[in-house]
Amino acid sequence: MKAEGDERETDKEAVRFFYIAKDSSAEVHTQSIIAFEPQ
Repeated sequence: MKAEGDERETDKEAVRFFYIAKDSSAEVHTQSIIAFEPQ
């Protein structure tokens, strides 16, 4: 099974994909912290 990032045609495109994925992961992490923060 190939990962979605492995199917990028150029190195530049693959790097862009991984930066977007990293940023999305950070956003979900931040939202999780906010969601579970005691009121």
